[in-house]
This record gives sequence, C-alpha cells and structure tokens, in this order.
Amino acid sequence: MTNKLNIFAAAGVCLLGLAAAPARFALAADQQPHTEPQAAWSTPGDGRLVMLARYGKEFADGMPFRTRVCVTNFTGANNSVNLFVWTTPGLQPNATASAQPQTRQLQLGDCIEIDQPAAIIVQDATTSGTSSGYYQLLEPTSLPNGVTTALDPIDAGTPHVQRHDDEAITIGVSTPQSVKCFNLPTPTPDFYRSCPVSLPKITTPDETYVGVRLCIGDHFVTLSDKTNIDYAASLLELIVDKTLQNKPKLGSYDYHWNPVTPLGCRDLIGAGDDAVFMVGPKEPGGYWNPANVDSIHITLQSITVRKTPSK
Repeated sequence: MTNKLNIFAAAGVCLLGLAAAPARFALAADQQPHTEPQAAWSTPGDGRLVMLARYGKEFADGMPFRTRVCVTNFTGANNSVNLFVWTTPGLQPNATASAQPQTRQLQLGDCIEIDQPAAIIVQDATTSGTSSGYYQLLEPTSLPNGVTTALDPIDAGTPHVQRHDDEAITIGVSTPQSVKCFNLPTPTPDFYRSCPVSLPKITTPDETYVGVRLCIGDHFVTLSDKTNIDYAASLLELIVDKTLQNKPKLGSYDYHWNPVTPLGCRDLIGAGDDAVFMVGPKEPGGYWNPANVDSIHITLQSITVRKTPSK
C-alpha cells in the first residue's frame, strides 16, 4: 500500500477551518458541499498523546479513508502540534506497530492529509497551552481486512444523516448515551472504576458499518454525590481493549491510553465493542473521588460506507 502525507498551506484550505470550524462539534454537511461533517479535537495541555482516529486495537490495518487533520486554535505562547501518523498496516519485520509512526509538526492553520492511516495521534509540542482543531474523513478507499459486513438491518427505516448524493461515507445520526461506571474488581495503579461503552452496529441494505464516532461535550460527568463540579478530565481515559482494564498504564505516552478532552471526538474504526472509559485516581479520597463518578455522557455516530459508491 502506498500512503501519502500532504501538508496544505495555511493560506489555502486551512483558513476555511479557522473561519468556519471553531473547536466544537461538526459543521453541517450543507455548509461545506461534498464533504462529511468535521469532528472537533483538543489536547489536555500536559503533553499527553491524544488519539483522534484509529483502526482496531493494534493498528493492524489502515482505515478505509483519506483523512484530513487541521489545527485551528492555540492557547499559550510558542505552541505547535506534534502529529504522529501510523501509515503502514500490519507489523513490520523485527518491529512492532508502536515503533512505526511518522511524525509531522503542525503550526496554526496547517492541515495534513493521510491516505489510509492506521492511527492519527496529536500532542502539544509544548505544555504551556492547549491546541485544538478538526479532522475529517474524506473519500473511502478499500475496506480494511476483518471488517464484518453481516450486520443486522435497521428495524425502523433509514436514519436521518447529513450526506450528499455523490458521497460514499455516511456519518450517522448523533445519538446520546449515558455510560454507567462500575468499580474494578481490583483497582489498578491508576484507575478505580471502568465504564464500558455500547457501540452501535447499524447498517442499511446499501451500506456497510465500519466504525463509530464518539464525541464528548462539556459537563459530561455525573457524580453520585450530586456535587456540581466538572470531574478532572485528566483522570479519565479511553481504551479500545477491554483486557487493559486489569493492567497498569505503562506511562503518560502509552498510545493504548487516550486522555478524555471536553469538546472533542474520536473515530474508532474496526474496534469491535471494546471501548471503555477508565476513571482515576486509583483509590477514593481527596477532592477527586472516583467512587462518585456515576456515568459519562457522550454522543455516538455510526460511520458507514456505501457498498456501491456513485460515480
């Protein structure tokens, strides 16, 4: 497979994002013809890796899309974004997938496009501020290996989605979900509770389900003690491998662990039903008490590809 990295000039495509896409949720498709809605991203400002989109648990293949990532806002001085891109599907001789990323540094207004990335990760190049922007799935290529197509049809008609007749990718209806949290049988060195996400797997007769877009707004945690505080996002992380619930996090830069950032989205392609929020710290007590985290509020959108794209 040949993968291409293309950096756009800030004065061109990307300034459209500055004007039209503040770091919140998706633009309507009719505001930008022939594209799918854009998804927001943001960083926590502490240098940790934030995974925007990924295929499967171990980047075993590339996503069936060309993907655009743009930087639209910084807070703080002298900031920039490190963008890590896994573009080679599968394990290479004598190396693991985690050893394969290509790195680019993006400035304010920069955009980059990647053909069939296996994973896209952003990071603050400094810890003096935060970064934000949007990413977008463009035209599909071939489906990755292992994506199932034998899915149950929709029971009650076709979902209302934003799409154009000549688009082959559909981002489905935004569906809210309240994700309940439970105590881990044995707390890990970092986490006390986990919150499994029920991912949608819906399709229509002419479409194939390939993944899900998971988005988080503001004030997204409900606490059982009814205190009106925003639980620290730095104590919440998203994983796509349920076996990691019982394992320690290896470090702040372990790509398996994805910090939760308000007003941001994640695209999980071919991830099965293994998405889980982890809640820290490792034991109750103090100002941030994980035992009080009752649920996390998200929205989910199915990502489907038309089986026979129009010409």
